[in-house]
Formats: sequence, structure tokens, C-alpha cells
Amino acid sequence: MSAAVDASVLARSTSYTIGAVLLAVGTLISLAAWRIDDQDEAPYDDIGYAMLVGITGLATLAYVGMSTDLFAIAENGIEIQTLRYIDWAATTPLLVGYMAYAAQASRKTVVAVIVADLLMIVLGFVGVLQTGVLVYVFGGLSTIAYFALVYYLFGPLAQNLRGTAGADKWAVYAKLRNLIGLLWFVYPVVWVLSPPALDVLTRATTGVLITYMDVAAKLGFVLIATNTAGVFDGLLLDDTEYDTELAAEEERATPGETSD
Repeated sequence: MSAAVDASVLARSTSYTIGAVLLAVGTLISLAAWRIDDQDEAPYDDIGYAMLVGITGLATLAYVGMSTDLFAIAENGIEIQTLRYIDWAATTPLLVGYMAYAAQASRKTVVAVIVADLLMIVLGFVGVLQTGVLVYVFGGLSTIAYFALVYYLFGPLAQNLRGTAGADKWAVYAKLRNLIGLLWFVYPVVWVLSPPALDVLTRATTGVLITYMDVAAKLGFVLIATNTAGVFDGLLLDDTEYDTELAAEEERATPGETSD
């Protein structure tokens, strides 16, 4: 029994360590892209890159902590990685906030998206602390918040971007939206099968699956966003600023030319 427990702890700890390494690589990629992209110096670009660095950078710190069971608690005989929920409360608003920011959504819509996201995380955390029917009550409320978030990602944000951006920018947004929307859809399924609910999956399996989905979502998001930074320039700047930047780039690219 002790050997099985030790193997379970080792499997989860190893998955957290691998996750930390991969997320650290994602952070370095964002930092490198931020440094290389010196063509657009407007503060809007800095904000976008800062969000990307924050997504994987904060998650890296959380996974380093989880690998040592930092702030882990035991509730109703189940080990809960509190740092995971702190990570999600900090990084998932950056994920959805970046998408709302890129879609040039109104402040009201941005706030609604972030509130839905935080409700999803907080209600999910409260759910894992409960027993009996309350587990499903809070889990269900968290799932409702998730569908509200999906509504905004596939509804108002998508419609706003579709009406203001070209096909290339829309394609990038769609990739980011589908990555997050579809991967996050698996979480409720894993949660229902995990020890707090039906207890079909072991704690080790649950921890590894959630880590895989979390790292895939965040690292994939950052790689897509940084790889298409040029496409997003027109989104992260309003039309006037973008035209000004573009004119400045053209002027720098043709030094010494004078009018007749």
C-alpha cells in the first residue's frame, strides 16, 4: 500500500515538474518575442506581451510550488493543491482578458468575461472542499459559469472581431478561442470522474490529466499568440495608432530619400 502511495505521489510530482519546465520554456519564448519585436513600440503591444509572459510565468511558479506540495491541504481525505487554484485565478483571467483585449471588446464585456472566468474557478474550488450533494451543486454552478464564458468567447467577442478585423486576424482569434474553449470543456468531465465526485479516476491520474490539459492550453496559447504577433499588431493598436506606426516604419525603411 505504501509503495502504491509513493508511486502516486511521485507520478504527480513528476508531472508538476515537467509542467514547470515546459511553462518556463513558454515564458522564455514570450520574452524573446517581446524583445525581438521592436518594430511596434506602442504601449498596447507591451500590454499584450506582458499578458503572455504572465500566463506562463505565474503558472511556472505555481507548478514549482506544487511539485513540493507547497500550500497543499487535505480535505475530506482528499489532497487539494491550493496553488493550482491560485494559479488559475491569476492566469486564466489573463488568457481570456488577452482574447477580449485582442478583440477590442468594450470595457463592460471585458469585465463580464473576467467575472465569469473567476466565478468558474472560485466555485470549482469551493466544490472540491464540499461533501455529498454540495460537491455537485458547486460543481454545477462552476460549469454554468464556464458556459457563460464560452458564450462570450464564441458570441460577443467573436462577433465584435469579425466585424472589425480581416480574415487573417479572425483566423488567429479562432485558433486561440477553440484551443481554450475545447480544452477547458474537458475539465468538468475529469472533475466528475475525480475523487471529489464519482471517484473513478485516482488522484495521480487526475493530477496528471489536469496538468497535461493546463500546460497544453497555456503553452499552446502563448505559442500561437507569439508566432502570429505580426497579425495581432493591427488588433493591439487602434487604427490611427497602427497607421502612424506603419508610416514610421516605412520612413525608417527608406532613409535618405528626399522629395524632388
